[in-house]
Amino acid sequence: MAVDERINQLDVEMQLYEIMRNPVLFGEFINNYDKTERDRTFEFTIYQKEWLLDFSSYVSICCSRAVGKTVFIVMLYTWMLVYNVFPEDYIVYGVPSKIHLEPVWTGLIRQFRTNSFLKILE
Repeated sequence: MAVDERINQLDVEMQLYEIMRNPVLFGEFINNYDKTERDRTFEFTIYQKEWLLDFSSYVSICCSRAVGKTVFIVMLYTWMLVYNVFPEDYIVYGVPSKIHLEPVWTGLIRQFRTNSFLKILE
């Protein structure tokens, strides 16, 4: 006799909650939400996952020439805004000049305007 797997609505909601709590799973889920079968699946690199899962309150992340910093920062801030990490505070992003701020700001705007899942959360 075969085992039938049955997922009820509560199980689906708990799975979505677990995805939303984890910044890596959240970022990969958001970036793959609108993809078709022909598109390549989005996955963070190892060092991006390490950055996203570093919750130390005493360390600032400083990475000079690494690839994927903007994607990592946009996903981290998107997760912070959606998951409401700091409900009564601001998120401060310090940069040396406007040139460094523009790609992150544009990425945040693009995420919230084009992603179907994030539009549902508005």
